[in-house]
Amino acid sequence: MIRAVLEHRTRNPEDTQKLIEVLRKTRAIARKQPGFITGETLVDVDDRCHVLVNSTWRSSQDWKNWDESKVRLDMKWMIEELLAEPFTTSIQSASVIWQESIQHVF
Repeated sequence: MIRAVLEHRTRNPEDTQKLIEVLRKTRAIARKQPGFITGETLVDVDDRCHVLVNSTWRSSQDWKNWDESKVRLDMKWMIEELLAEPFTTSIQSASVIWQESIQHVF
């Protein structure tokens, strides 16, 4: 399992509201993709222009297939036009704690 963490910075709180709407539409499509597990959008309480998107996928290949799909590329331009700077993406492997040790889930 992996988690894709996307960090966004909008120009103003009004653009944050618009971004959230685009992200909701994007997530509705992502939910139908193979390997999608869950997703959430978080807005910084102290900086309404700072938005994180976390999505959990079965594998990094599932994420890559989604991220490079035509529908995802079509949605990216709608996201990017609301941002003050390009968003960043990091991919994290999910781990679980089991009997006082960390075991990676692959």
